[in-house]
Amino acid sequence: MKLFSCKKYIEWINLIVEQDKILNDALESFDVDLIYQGQESLDQATEPRDLEFWGALEKKYEFKEFHSGDGDIQLLQNGAIAYSGFNEFAIRILNPYTGEIIKDLAGEDGKSEDVRSICELGFGFILGGGYGGALLIWGPQGKCDKGPKMIRNSIYEIIFDNESGYFFSGESHTGKVRVWDINKAGEGMQEMNFRTFQTIPYDNENEAFDKHPGTISSLVYLGNGIIVGAGYDAGINFWDLNSDSNLPVERILDVARGGGHLLLMNDGTLIHYSKNIAIVDPINHRIIKNFGPSIDRWISSVIEIEPGILAVSDDQKNITFWQKNNGQCLGTVKTDGNPDTLCTFPGGLVVGFGDQRVQVWGRSQT
Repeated sequence: MKLFSCKKYIEWINLIVEQDKILNDALESFDVDLIYQGQESLDQATEPRDLEFWGALEKKYEFKEFHSGDGDIQLLQNGAIAYSGFNEFAIRILNPYTGEIIKDLAGEDGKSEDVRSICELGFGFILGGGYGGALLIWGPQGKCDKGPKMIRNSIYEIIFDNESGYFFSGESHTGKVRVWDINKAGEGMQEMNFRTFQTIPYDNENEAFDKHPGTISSLVYLGNGIIVGAGYDAGINFWDLNSDSNLPVERILDVARGGGHLLLMNDGTLIHYSKNIAIVDPINHRIIKNFGPSIDRWISSVIEIEPGILAVSDDQKNITFWQKNNGQCLGTVKTDGNPDTLCTFPGGLVVGFGDQRVQVWGRSQT
């Protein structure tokens, strides 16, 4: 991810931190040596690993009673890990190599916040959304600024595109996708939200709220105005910022009953997963092929750990490694619980569990 242009985003930063600390605080917080001091060099750490590396992982650190089972785990630009939770803090930032807790981020005025999704905006700024229906942003000093509650329902997903300066939020129940322009931050929240899409048309929003018709659990931005969303309506929806319609311009129906999530791989491959893994053709709007665990397993998270290699967690306490091109299973690591969230970093994996635990897995020394 590229860093922000300071001139382009100065109005947004002005809203969050004091005027005389903007640039210095932001730059000082972006410490690229934070994680790698005394560890492997960055070049060594980012070299591709063979399967033996991933098959030899073992638990290094564990943190209890913090992570939300519906939360998020992200690798930050400086190599630290951020994961969301609840209780007294909203987000915890840790060094995955040493197990050191770098910072705990509370909500506005020190209050607790149940954060479902987080993304990094750059310069040490973190954006979060969750069950309260309002956007939250943390600046380099860890201070939280909470926007007005514009959203009736919970925010299940937030993603950011640094090329356009847009970020996208997906809502529960009503199935709305909001597009926000960070370049309009100086004009206020209402002006930032310049476009709102929805999954299906409906006349009675209360009826939609009750029936959960299109909860958006996952979003991907393909560029050129194309947004892809998946959720509880068993389909994959495509919206186009260049279209006058706020409804999907294309849909792939009956992909998976009961929900689904998306992953955009480094080579541009789009993946949908629920009870299996589907490779999606985003141009012709079709499923190319399916592979993955048997139908009796529910897939909770899929990430790309190496080019073309996927790590897949399921509700049978497994993390399984798959090759995308041929659908071959390369190996399995057994965990001590049901993992719900995965995140890779150069030294291994961070695994979140539904029982509020987070584990850091690294290479076995034996």
